[in-house]
Amino acid sequence: MATLLAFLSFGVHALGQSACAANYARANATVTYGPVAAPNVDTSNPANLIPAANISLYYGSSYDASQSKPALSSGSINVTLDFAHESVVLEYIDALKTVHCTNESVRVVFEHSEAFQTASESWSLHENLVLITNHLGNCDTEFERGFFKVDSIVSNPSDLSITGNASKQEIQHIANTCELTFSSVPAGTLSKRFVVDPSVRIPFSKALAEDTILFNEPSYLTVTANQASFSTEVAFNGYLNFDFWGFKVRDLYFDVTAQFAADLALTAKIDAAYSTAFVYEPSDLSYTLINVPGIVNVGPGVAFGLGMDLISSGAVEVHAGISAEMPNGRAHLDVLDSQKSMSAGWTPTYTPHANISAHAEVTANAHARLTVEMALNFLGGLLDLSGGLTAKPGVANKFTLDATKVLPVKPLRRDLNDDDSLAVVPLGQDSKDDDSLAVIPLGQGPKDNDAHAVKPLMQDAKDDDKCENGLGLKSDFTFTLDAYATKWWDTTLVDVKIPLLDGCHHI
Repeated sequence: MATLLAFLSFGVHALGQSACAANYARANATVTYGPVAAPNVDTSNPANLIPAANISLYYGSSYDASQSKPALSSGSINVTLDFAHESVVLEYIDALKTVHCTNESVRVVFEHSEAFQTASESWSLHENLVLITNHLGNCDTEFERGFFKVDSIVSNPSDLSITGNASKQEIQHIANTCELTFSSVPAGTLSKRFVVDPSVRIPFSKALAEDTILFNEPSYLTVTANQASFSTEVAFNGYLNFDFWGFKVRDLYFDVTAQFAADLALTAKIDAAYSTAFVYEPSDLSYTLINVPGIVNVGPGVAFGLGMDLISSGAVEVHAGISAEMPNGRAHLDVLDSQKSMSAGWTPTYTPHANISAHAEVTANAHARLTVEMALNFLGGLLDLSGGLTAKPGVANKFTLDATKVLPVKPLRRDLNDDDSLAVVPLGQDSKDDDSLAVIPLGQGPKDNDAHAVKPLMQDAKDDDKCENGLGLKSDFTFTLDAYATKWWDTTLVDVKIPLLDGCHHI
């Protein structure tokens, strides 16, 4: 049987359909990112009173917003706008006393005459002006900034006020371009048990219950997941440049970093010669939207599934499992240009193990799938784009049994119903018989005094893949990393195949 493999999929998935993404039902939650203080902006600097065409705005977690703090390790979404008209960000001016808005006007009162004079002189030079508000007076709702287009102003030196004839606008109606930078946005932590600070990570929790039946075909096959535990921590950084006048995306990319570990065990009880392929998918995807009201929804989500391709010549029970880790995977996904996409650090470590209970030829490929997706909805659906990464490590085995004798050895993970089993036993695990067979994981070797070294030595398989009086086992570890941009391109960034075993143990 093919040893259970771990399958890790990262997706950047817009709210539209993605041909490369699993069809999960969404279980959504929302985390709101509100306005936060701009880093490295000196609000006492009179230069902030002068209108400028290009401005940057910063959004962070609800906690950061309520504390008026710059974006912390919880991640941030930064918005840079190039306006058709000069603009002033009022929150960058500490000399403001009050701001009051109506449907037709914005009235700004200054603390001192120097600031009033500078603003009055510079603002009056522009036929049209954009004033951006943030929780000053009644100009915007919670977690939002207000954008007001001003076509005339009236200055009043007696009370240091400037009143502009204004109308509230949507960004796409007053900006030439919009750049979004996703800075260390966390896609969350998936684990069976975890403690998480909500100001730092968006939490996910998914795991299969022990001994979950994945597939059942009466009189032929039952496949059970004895254990399926995952832990992952994924972060997305990204950049979007959208041209409103040309109505096109100039640039869009995501940088993905991932740590992943899985400990999986699977049992297939086959009652007769049979072949099948199946995929088990849970009913929901834990999906969290990071919402910047009025601008963007960005949604990292996590889900997993299990599947198997199985062919057996007769009745047999097979146990298989894998402990796998991928500590430092990194990828750059350029949605517009596949040639600029690249990857590094996708070096998994793994310890596969399996056993088989009876005379049968079995070929099986099993997998577990962890999916991390990111949905992006820009300006209420003005833009829906998707792309993604699929990393797939796995082990595929072919068992060939031509033995005249079956050894009773200790099965892996759990007891078999039949004491007469033939097992491939990882080093360091006890067996009932000195003639037990041991498979050495790749990169390890038996020590001279190791009681569980391969005994007798493995010999090359014959041309017909048959092993007289023994166990034939061909095993490969495979890993692929595929990237895609839905409707545009797909490519393979990494494709490796590492032989683990290909030979015979004679009994």
